[in-house]
Amino acid sequence: MENKSGRRWKLEGLWHRRQDTTPSRFPVATFFREHKQTFLAGSLLFVFLVLLFAISSQLRPPVTDNPPPGVTAVSYSTFVEQVKARNMRAVTSG
Repeated sequence: MENKSGRRWKLEGLWHRRQDTTPSRFPVATFFREHKQTFLAGSLLFVFLVLLFAISSQLRPPVTDNPPPGVTAVSYSTFVEQVKARNMRAVTSG
């Protein structure tokens, strides 16, 4: 059988290894290395929002100027002329 006690001492040595506490020469690079997943997720979300805005800005708004069938739309000046000439039976505002 293999003696596993030697492996245990090697692993304990790894667990008790001291962390480097010296200041980094490149703190921005260290920050991105430590927060890589968060940075990539934020970047992906930003790109998604920019694409969503770009696509939605290309869509045309619905046309609402067309009156329904059987209804006559007139400009305000025409309306005032027709009221002065007493040619109105009923007015519906909508």
